[in-house]
Amino acid sequence: MPPYRSRRHLSLIVDRIAFEPEIRQVLGTHIAQREFVPLSKDSSFAHRARRLNTHSSRHGSPSPDIASILPRPEGRLPDAASSSKKTRKQLILKPPGEPGHPGSGGYNIIAKLVEYGWTETMALELKESIQSYADANLNLDLAFTSQPTAVKDALYAKIKKEYPQLELYKDYWPVVNILKMHLKASKQRARSQATKLKASGVDGPGVGSKDQDKGRSQS
Repeated sequence: MPPYRSRRHLSLIVDRIAFEPEIRQVLGTHIAQREFVPLSKDSSFAHRARRLNTHSSRHGSPSPDIASILPRPEGRLPDAASSSKKTRKQLILKPPGEPGHPGSGGYNIIAKLVEYGWTETMALELKESIQSYADANLNLDLAFTSQPTAVKDALYAKIKKEYPQLELYKDYWPVVNILKMHLKASKQRARSQATKLKASGVDGPGVGSKDQDKGRSQS
């Protein structure tokens, strides 16, 4: 046997191996949208960046907005207009029914003001101020709707200075209610007094002159 002999190699199997093409994973690119919001009209920094989240967190819930975490700049009043609208919407409306008739679906104006936070003393002082002004400046023989508009506006202006909280009441209905009741009560007292004078034989204004004219015509 010779010391060297050729060995037979197996055929290559490379040509029988199939390689699948490599799948390249394309990662999504998240682009954060940014907008610039003015800090303040007088601020030395013109703008600041605020990030708007366009994707959710790993658990599927939206990520918090960075702008909601940052402190609000000083001097900025973003909700001033909305606060004003909100205040106008929250004006205290007149209760249903008529004042002075709590037993027939109405309400007592003093008790109602106490419900809204007034003290009874303050409510009575308001009533007295309105009645005093009416006695001095209004024609007590006329109804509320017949009173001059300028006189009523002057009353509203005077009472508002004394009681600024009346700005919270729509159309100043507590003032209107008290004034209407006072004018109505004044007319009723005048009628009652005239009736008593007539019953006692004392003629009221104008009655005696009419009787005298009638007697003259008969004579």
